[in-house]
Amino acid sequence: MGSMSFEKADPVFNNVFLSLMIERGSLFHNRAFGSRLHLLKRHKITPDIVDLATGYVQEALEWLKKSGRTKAITTLVELDKNNFRLNLSIDVEVGEGNRQSFTIFYSVI
Repeated sequence: MGSMSFEKADPVFNNVFLSLMIERGSLFHNRAFGSRLHLLKRHKITPDIVDLATGYVQEALEWLKKSGRTKAITTLVELDKNNFRLNLSIDVEVGEGNRQSFTIFYSVI
């Protein structure tokens, strides 16, 4: 369960997290923002789900590179069949030698 603190949130993590968790097309003022990961809910668990998810993650995070907020983004998507979820490993290069890594779990049931 999440905990509350008065520390500032990391803006890079917020950008990555919101880009992946908001359904693409759901924001009236920016229909291109968000991801299509929600389309994988109840998708048959097959090896091609990883390829679909990888494309959706890269598509959702592309704006971070285009806007200059990041220099490079590396993504790795793995299927955890036991928990019916995708493990999203995201490595973001913010500046020279400044890399941040995130792991986000995304349920596909």
